[in-house]
Amino acid sequence: MVPDISKGDRVRGLLEYLYGPGHRDEHTDPHIVASWDGFTPDPGRHPGVTLDQVADALDLHVAQRQQSGRRLPKGHVWHCPVRTAPGDRTLTDDEWATVAQRIVHAVGLANEDEPNRCRWIAVRHAEDHIHIVVTRVRANLTVGTIDNDRRKAQAECRKIEKEFGLRQLNPGDGTAARRPSSAEQFKAERTGTALTPREELHAAVRLAATGAATEREFFARLHRAGLLVKQRTAPSGDIIGYAVGKLGDRNKAGGQVWFAGSTLAGDLSLPKLRRRFADADPTVLDSSAVGTEDTAHGTTRRPGGRRPTTRSSRAGRARHAAADSLDQAHDLLDTPEPEPDFLPGPDRTRSAASDSARRQRAAAATAGIHEVLEALAEGHHEPLLRQQLKEAARTYERAARSQIRAANADQRALRRAARDILSAGPARPEDGGALGTVLATLVVAVIAAGRWHAAQGHRQQAAAARQAADHLWNAYRQSAPVAHLAAAARNLPADARHRHTAAALRALPDALHHKISPTGMDLLTATLDQAAHAGHDPDALLRQAVSSRELHTATDPAHVTAWRIRRLAELPTPSALNTTTKPAQGHSRAAAIGRPAAQAATDTDIRHRP
Repeated sequence: MVPDISKGDRVRGLLEYLYGPGHRDEHTDPHIVASWDGFTPDPGRHPGVTLDQVADALDLHVAQRQQSGRRLPKGHVWHCPVRTAPGDRTLTDDEWATVAQRIVHAVGLANEDEPNRCRWIAVRHAEDHIHIVVTRVRANLTVGTIDNDRRKAQAECRKIEKEFGLRQLNPGDGTAARRPSSAEQFKAERTGTALTPREELHAAVRLAATGAATEREFFARLHRAGLLVKQRTAPSGDIIGYAVGKLGDRNKAGGQVWFAGSTLAGDLSLPKLRRRFADADPTVLDSSAVGTEDTAHGTTRRPGGRRPTTRSSRAGRARHAAADSLDQAHDLLDTPEPEPDFLPGPDRTRSAASDSARRQRAAAATAGIHEVLEALAEGHHEPLLRQQLKEAARTYERAARSQIRAANADQRALRRAARDILSAGPARPEDGGALGTVLATLVVAVIAAGRWHAAQGHRQQAAAARQAADHLWNAYRQSAPVAHLAAAARNLPADARHRHTAAALRALPDALHHKISPTGMDLLTATLDQAAHAGHDPDALLRQAVSSRELHTATDPAHVTAWRIRRLAELPTPSALNTTTKPAQGHSRAAAIGRPAAQAATDTDIRHRP
């Protein structure tokens, strides 16, 4: 059950919509199911009753306050559609009346026993929802307060769902971005756009913040993105705020519609953006030097250790570097919470402070993951994969925020990685393995973020992370590593393919053979052959991979085993330029060192995927 609160100033206009045909003739049998006194005349049930009469009744105390010379608060008309979830049973009028009464009571506008309660009605014009309309002036002409009304309405809906046997939605914590209003959604439908201007601007402003290291660069990126920008200045000339608009988005009066950064999302306000830029990495990074090669040693200087020299472009190197940062975020999120410490006195205080700092670092990691995901989606040119990545980014955005304050300094590496991806531009064909590498690492980092949120009791964020992981997994399966390994397997000589398949079946428990897919076996045979040519013992790797952790819960044990081996042997990611397995120049372990496509894909992370 979803409440969607908005405020306005014209009760008569709202009634016209509620009793009208709707934007698509979807309104049927509009009528009042509940009101402040239970006797309000209903234009839908009583011939001769007009909308003006209902509006005058609701506005009685509003008019009296105006006559007394007292100002009305902005948005004195409180509007709350309440909708059941798809698949829920149809509620009766009496049940909807109970829902309305409980919500207006929960938000503090109208207790049934209160003589000075606000006037309100609940109108039903469809099977699955009602509209609650409240005028916020009480009988004593004071104004009803609506502090934390969204949180209170949602909390009451969670109770109603349980009592009415409806689908129980995840409770929120007040950190979600503001949803578009019904009017904004209808406007988008009329103009034929998939997203409302609010949603488009929210995405564009967040991307500008992701790609900027300074306030000046942030505003420059807003302008380059084609947004209208209005800065608010103090008498001193200092910028103290900003608003953005979409060209052509106008209100009924023909004026430009503006959205302040803080109304798009709390962390997009100018003060919070300034704190973000102040916390940026103080070292100067030459983005053109990402992944620069040390030709004297034939290796690449990158965070995380030695890597073989590759022909990757700057864009490919930026994606590999992002994977290193995501690895660190994954390790932080995947570390078990410490056991409760019952030490007395100062030791217990220090332990609590340490736990709090760790949660702040984890919150920073969940936020930083989103920035890398946004940058990756923006920087990809292939339409289908780009759409999957953008959907993953939109879904994961809810998981990027919680009530735990993020330690901004701990986001530096991820934020710098996101900026480098945007600065470097789309990957090139020679970067075949780079995208798969960062995608595989993103999948497990997002899964780790979902588990961390679940452990903290953040149900909405955990659900968003799980959905984003599904989108990412679909994108990953369409990208380089799976396709290239499958191609490499098809190019193997028949005897090598047979030898590796037989070894795999011997190593994997018989009870799991029915779960092995052809694609999973392709990945495993190609990996074993590559490991053999790199100087490893395939049988020893198989035994170690199979025994390192249970496989019975794996969707495809061959797939899981392949990525365990690639991590153990540190095999380089195959690329579109090399889909055949070639002998290595040497048999040392150093010759095989490379960045596996799922180096960070831990067994538990990947095993539940198809």
